[in-house]
Amino acid sequence: MGGTGAVGSLVARHLLEEGHEVVVLSRSGRRPDSPEGPQYRRADVSTGEGLREALRGSEALIDVTNAKLRAAQQGTFVGGAARLLEAAAAEGVGRAVLLSIVGIEKSPLAYYQAKLAQEKAYLGAGLDTCILRATQFHTFVEALHSSLRRVGLCPYFSGARFQTIDPDAVARRLVELVPADTTGHAREVAGPEVRTAREYAGDYLRVPGRRGLALPLPLPGAAGKAFRQGINIPSDPLVLGSTYASWTAAAGRS
Repeated sequence: MGGTGAVGSLVARHLLEEGHEVVVLSRSGRRPDSPEGPQYRRADVSTGEGLREALRGSEALIDVTNAKLRAAQQGTFVGGAARLLEAAAAEGVGRAVLLSIVGIEKSPLAYYQAKLAQEKAYLGAGLDTCILRATQFHTFVEALHSSLRRVGLCPYFSGARFQTIDPDAVARRLVELVPADTTGHAREVAGPEVRTAREYAGDYLRVPGRRGLALPLPLPGAAGKAFRQGINIPSDPLVLGSTYASWTAAAGRS
């Protein structure tokens, strides 16, 4: 589920490379099937439409769904989890792997609280479930740094630290957990380095061809306090993938 997004498309690719039959569920389901690629099926977790039909014959479910708007988060993460799990149980799906986020139980952010409710729905569903919590992706800080490039600025969150991870490494780990005997929460994953947000901005600006003035942005309120306290930094993660500096350098060359 969520297989057309940035991480989901990587998950689908790695599953195909390992010889699995892959069915991607999305609200549009419009991409054409091909002998070499995944099958696309229309399904909507916010309403339940098409879920049973799309899951029919599946042995395992990988859920990497995402939602940006607050109302959509409730429909996707909370209500959507219940509808998806009900359909999975009805169709005899035997295994579920859910992507989640490090530190969500310590943050008042509505997005994180919705993800926490999603986790609880999976753990209480009676389905053989594994939850993988990851730190922020390299793409998270990359999008922030590049958001004001047209006006010559490189914003970053002042006072925050991150241990970002390559999304491809997360996708590979999700695929590895499908046949594993791990249940409940798997060991959290993170990238190789803990760095300040200012250092991340410096890595971004050091890529040839990029210019800009580093601009600190405040993180106000309880959410900002939580990040400044390091709730997003795991204590004993499985370290995977490349550093942000090498990843963004490669992105800048592409």
